[in-house]
Amino acid sequence: MKVIQNNYKKQSRNPHQLPEAVRPKLRIEKVKIKCENCGSVLEVSREDTHIGYLGLPYVTCPCCNYEMDVEEFDDDAIDICASNVKYPTHFTVSSKEFKSIEISDEEINKWIQQGIEYFRGNKDEYYYFTGSGNALVHIYRFDGDKEYYVVVSKDYESGEIEFEEEDYA
Repeated sequence: MKVIQNNYKKQSRNPHQLPEAVRPKLRIEKVKIKCENCGSVLEVSREDTHIGYLGLPYVTCPCCNYEMDVEEFDDDAIDICASNVKYPTHFTVSSKEFKSIEISDEEINKWIQQGIEYFRGNKDEYYYFTGSGNALVHIYRFDGDKEYYVVVSKDYESGEIEFEEEDYA
């Protein structure tokens, strides 16, 4: 065999002949997914998604308005930090998708009493917090006040915000 003109460097390599480690990843642009709520089958493109909870790509089902993440597009995910966090976009309700257990009113009343007892035993403290499942209890006592400020949150929304360089002491 004789090479008349070598064009090897001018051609892109056939990705099917490259070893797996060197092979470029093909970017998926459209996927078919099944709605986790109503079971509708959707064809979703990257343009249909928005960045939601935990910075993951989400799509809203046009049939039932249910919001779900699209795992196939996770390469579009972002890190949520102080400079880009948006409420309510990057937050989720505690009981969404039935992830949390229902806390009874009796249990919440116990938590409130525990908080007040905590303040009675710790005169210099101004903040008490407890929570589990779908409920949070915050109690505040400020200097000069003659009352406790109690916040009970059920089905609260939460999000995770990563530290940035200036957050490390």
